[in-house]
Amino acid sequence: MLGHRSVSARPVRAKSAASPVRARPTLASRAADAQPALALLAIGFVVALAIHPAKAALGGNAATVAADGQRMNATVQRDVRSAFEVHSLTMANGTVVREYLAPGGAVFAVSWHGRVIPDLKQLLGAQFSTFSTSPHRQNGGLGHLVVQDTAQNPNLVVESNGRARSFHGRAYLNNALPAGVTLNDIE
Repeated sequence: MLGHRSVSARPVRAKSAASPVRARPTLASRAADAQPALALLAIGFVVALAIHPAKAALGGNAATVAADGQRMNATVQRDVRSAFEVHSLTMANGTVVREYLAPGGAVFAVSWHGRVIPDLKQLLGAQFSTFSTSPHRQNGGLGHLVVQDTAQNPNLVVESNGRARSFHGRAYLNNALPAGVTLNDIE
């Protein structure tokens, strides 16, 4: 018998009423099962936000400078001067960020110099939106930027300059400069 293949017959089993049949879960039952997990996730997220340390930024306070050092993976040195103190944060890439604190503990200025520009959103804090949206940016040449928005925020001044692997800048609040502090003190 050429061309003929034998096929073995398998007995077909009928499912009895006693055998368990798994029903596919419906979308509603899946959502109901996920609600406790989502609630726990939401609670965890809220707790994480609550315990996450605030950033020591322009206009911020001294209590969070150490948190900035951790966030930037930097070593922190403190230098107390007569009218203010300076916290120098040296990042692993060599960039140095300085946060200037008034006697009351408020950050009145920040400065930076090094191979990269640090996260200005972190350094400027609440002032960042004014900086980034200001129509009063003055470009003073290649890589030079000055922002002083006398209409929107007359107290904020941001100066940034540099070229590849050599950046420096500073930002300060005019109305928060302690008595006796000049712009030459913000290096």
